[in-house]
Amino acid sequence: MSENISIKKFTKKDIILAVVDGSFLQNNIDIPFTPAKAAWLVQNSRAEEGDILAVLAYSDHRLISYVALVPDYIQDANGNTAKVSWCNRWWIAHDYKDSILATYTMTEALKSVGNQVVIKFLGKEVEGYYQKQPFATFAERYRYYFIFSLDTDLVIMKFPMLKKFRTMLSWVDSFSKSVTAFINSRKIKETIEPLKYNYISRLDNELWSALAPYLTKDLVPKTKELINWQISNSQYQRTPVANKYPYHCLIASAANQIFNLSFTVKNKNRFLGFISVLVRNKEYNVKYFIPFDGCFEECFGALIENFYSVGTSMLYTENEMLAAAIKERLTTTFIDERKLYALKHNQVALDLSPVVVQDHDGHYL
Repeated sequence: MSENISIKKFTKKDIILAVVDGSFLQNNIDIPFTPAKAAWLVQNSRAEEGDILAVLAYSDHRLISYVALVPDYIQDANGNTAKVSWCNRWWIAHDYKDSILATYTMTEALKSVGNQVVIKFLGKEVEGYYQKQPFATFAERYRYYFIFSLDTDLVIMKFPMLKKFRTMLSWVDSFSKSVTAFINSRKIKETIEPLKYNYISRLDNELWSALAPYLTKDLVPKTKELINWQISNSQYQRTPVANKYPYHCLIASAANQIFNLSFTVKNKNRFLGFISVLVRNKEYNVKYFIPFDGCFEECFGALIENFYSVGTSMLYTENEMLAAAIKERLTTTFIDERKLYALKHNQVALDLSPVVVQDHDGHYL
């Protein structure tokens, strides 16, 4: 590697200082996170002041590689816990993709946390690396992608020659979205009629008491404080004129429209479930879908009603029951599913083989 390449490890304390002086923004187009996301990361109560949260490689002042680390606790089937770091973001600049820099940066990241690393749902593009490293797969599940319109961007991506017809395609996109919305809304109309939604930014004690029993078997032991941090909207930066925002954020935390939509589903003051979704432009990424006993239908209807109410057209979920219901009952224009793998470093002592990774475990970045 060139002599002007430097590796910097940012602790929680370092990031607090970097937020104040803006040092990771200087002379960069690619930045690891927005100041808002950085300020949110250091509010993680499971991160201590000396914990490493980011490993960054620079060529002079240009960012060329980044590994994100989120300190957390996990538990095995017997309730034994261990502190680990989730490593769900690993980036390398295009002109360094054929170098050893990516591997070197990851090796430094692993060393910095004593190899106590868990990776949620590895994609195929980096699977080869981990097959050669001391990692073991301990869970598998699918991520489902549903599209409810003839999405203009996807059509042009697949057929570039249609780019000059973008305006016409946008009309078709809007019309198809309206048609599927009309059809699907009729299918849930009776179910949602008596429902009320309490939109929240934080869980209170009453909601936490109702929700906690449904989270006891999670890989990540949940607390009210953890979920409140997880769903906080302080981590996002809206950029209404996105093409004039000077940075490309490697953790997707800036967009024209971006926020966590969190709400309870109620009928006559009785809690039926809890839902939390990341809305990013036209994407509706389900983070928590927790129907209480016997209340799946109502929560399903609530999720879809809110999906249409915020103007989104793409829904992503790792919840098997939710995905099965969408496939069976709703009209879509496109469905895709990808098998993903959760791994742990061999030095993580807990036996996770019988543990089920829930769709809301490790859903931070």
